[in-house]
Order: sequence, then structure tokens, then C-alpha cells
Amino acid sequence: MKKILITTFYFFSRIFIRFLPYAFVYDWPERRIVFGIMLNKTQLKQFLASIWPINTVGGLKRYGTEGDGGYLLPKDITQVDFCFSAGIEQNSDYEFDIAEHFGCKIFMLDASVDGPAQNHKNFSFEPMWLGSASGTITYGVNEWIEMNSHAEAKDIHLKIDIEGNEYSVLDALSFINQRRLSVVVCEFHSFENILLKNQTKYRMIFKQLLQTHHVVHLHANNVRRPFRRFRLSIPTDLEVTFVRKDLIEINNEIVTLPNSLDHENTGGLPINLNWARNV
Repeated sequence: MKKILITTFYFFSRIFIRFLPYAFVYDWPERRIVFGIMLNKTQLKQFLASIWPINTVGGLKRYGTEGDGGYLLPKDITQVDFCFSAGIEQNSDYEFDIAEHFGCKIFMLDASVDGPAQNHKNFSFEPMWLGSASGTITYGVNEWIEMNSHAEAKDIHLKIDIEGNEYSVLDALSFINQRRLSVVVCEFHSFENILLKNQTKYRMIFKQLLQTHHVVHLHANNVRRPFRRFRLSIPTDLEVTFVRKDLIEINNEIVTLPNSLDHENTGGLPINLNWARNV
């Protein structure tokens, strides 16, 4: 019954978004349906253009599995002092590859499992959640980073896949700690919320990170069909790799997606992010 309700909701919300100037979407972090006026064509294209990947001279390398749980990082990244990963569920291949390649300590949080799917001498796991502030079973993002790294560490890797709570976590991230992050890998859930004018928090998180980091890769999770607006494909879940601006060399070549190293998260149809052709 629940699956039928979810399918019905997404069906009708896609119709609204495609044909009308207003829409209702699901605000995943707040667990509520939101209704509002949508961005106009120019506003939407400007936002999407701002997060389209820049081209790194050194190219990208894949870490983790070929399906869900693998991410692309620049080859120019040669050092990771510490890696912080929240939300691992049943797949820790990405963390294993990072530990093997960089030899760094991996701190992991996920209260939904008893431990990582595999072991590594550099793994440190706690059955806790990652949040904006610390609580009984939650670490605040700033406390978690600061208690497990020394102040001089400037090459810290943060990977988060925490089912919608990424927005409040990244909003709470201090600017000092943001500048210490060499890489941020994040799956943004309910990405279609960027379509609504009143859902400013979704767009502001990207603007905040883009002060210090470049987007170097995007990949749409194909677990659900994308929304369509002005013939643009807006996925429900979007995987993004941010890299600090001082760490990579870029050029003006236009990035085309998907990358040859990309793999679909599920066996469903792939999602073509067609923003570059329309902006």
C-alpha cells in the first residue's frame, strides 16, 4: 500500500511540475509535502548552470563499486589526511578503496547497521547518526570532524549519504571546517525541491559550498524517473563531487555527462542530465 501511495504521489507531482507554474514536492528532511510557485525558466537554468561540473585537467578516477556506492574523484587529489563517511549501510567498498589508496584513517557513522560490510585496519566505526548538532545517538558535523582530526589537517575528505539530512548537516558546517575539506562527496535527496522558489535552503547549500569548492562531477541516481521542467531532467537524487578550488587545475573544456566511469545505481533506465545543452 505504501509503495502504491508513493508511486501515485510522484506521478501526479510530475504532471504538475511539467505543465503548471506551481507544484507540490516532498521535502525529505522535513518529511512533509510542500506546495509553491516554481522558479521561472531563466532562474532554473542559471542555478543548474552554476552547478554543472568544471573540467579537471588530470581527469577523474572511480572509487568503490561499479553500481550504487561508487564515486568519482579527481586524479589530482594525492593526499587525504582523514576521511569522514556518514551513511554506509551494506556497502563500504568506497571507504575501503580510499583507505587502500591514500592510507588514511576512515571514520564512519551509521546507526542503521552494526558495522561496515568489510574490515580494514584504518576503519573506525560508530553506530551513530550524523546531524547538525550532537545528541544522545548523534554527532554534530563540526564536533565529529574536530574531535577526530588535528587542527593543522587541511586535506579532509567528507562523504555523506544520509537520506535527506545532508542539507541541515552542510548548513551547520562551519566555514572554517568547510575550508579544511579537500573533497565533499554527497548524495542530495529530493533534489527536485530546487524547483520551488520558497525552498531556498536547497539551493543555498550549493551556493555555500561553491564559495570554496568546484563541482567536478554529477551523477543522477536512477532509482526513480526524473522530473521534467522546460525539457530539463531534474533527478530526485543527485550525487555530487565537490573539490576545493586550490587543489585542482581546470580548463575551459565543456564537461559531457555521463562520464565513461559512471555506472547506474539500479537496473532501471539511465538519466541523462541535459542541462549543458539547454543553458
